[in-house]
Amino acid sequence: QYHGSKRLKDALQLADFDVVVTTYSILGVEYGYAKKEAERAAATAEWTCTNPVKGVDLGEWNACRAVNPAGKELCMRCEGHKPSLGVLADQLRKASVKPPCEKVFWHRIVLDESHYIKNSSAQWSKACL
Repeated sequence: QYHGSKRLKDALQLADFDVVVTTYSILGVEYGYAKKEAERAAATAEWTCTNPVKGVDLGEWNACRAVNPAGKELCMRCEGHKPSLGVLADQLRKASVKPPCEKVFWHRIVLDESHYIKNSSAQWSKACL
């Protein structure tokens, strides 16, 4: 069972189980916690410039890609503006700041009473998707 304050925090240990039972509340809480951690990390992290390079059209490769220190608001190379903290937090959240249940590749997920996730903007729904 994956609930309560003593639930496993290690994704490798969690992955050893054949069946894991949890609640929408736990998934929502962990999603929210990971989101806050990503926002904190974004405030102090280096950032990679994604501003388009002027005069060059290379599609998605048309970005400056300079790595800049956390406190710098303008890119050192192209003087483009730093992405918003929300954008940086989303990038970190997708890349590395995840709760244990999101780090495991699940073969099958069964959602009982799935009407709980009808609202796609709710934290529970985001955690399940």
